[in-house]
Amino acid sequence: MSRALSYSSGESATPLLGDTIGGNFDATVRAFGDREALVDRAGGSGPARRWTYSELAADVDALALGLLELGIGQGDRVGI
Repeated sequence: MSRALSYSSGESATPLLGDTIGGNFDATVRAFGDREALVDRAGGSGPARRWTYSELAADVDALALGLLELGIGQGDRVGI
């Protein structure tokens, strides 16, 4: 059984990439894994926490596995 990707677009002169967020992120990690991706200043006090794209991808995967362990599955909605 093949699954269709969720995709919807209106009229625009700018073409869409046609990628999913996850697919685009994976490609970015492959291309720029050692580059800085995210900096958290934690309210401006203390040293900033920094992630490379590879580190961020590892944390994203860990979060996804944690959600699966909690019983969150495909099609469920999670508020952040």
